[in-house]
Amino acid sequence: MIEDGAPMKSDYNRFDCFHESMPHPHMKDGAGPRAHAEAWRRFYGLENVKAILSRTHPEKHWDVFFNFL
Repeated sequence: MIEDGAPMKSDYNRFDCFHESMPHPHMKDGAGPRAHAEAWRRFYGLENVKAILSRTHPEKHWDVFFNFL
């Protein structure tokens, strides 16, 4: 991508799921990290964790619980 001249950040430490490192064709500035943060909050929210644990087979309950921690 560098050789093709794609616009991207020069700090490679920012290439993770928390920072924007290059423009996205369908998301405005800041939309990607905000979407990731919202998905994280929803998935690890108390209500969703309780719902997942309630559907988990009893033998795997504590394994799944500790994965959330």
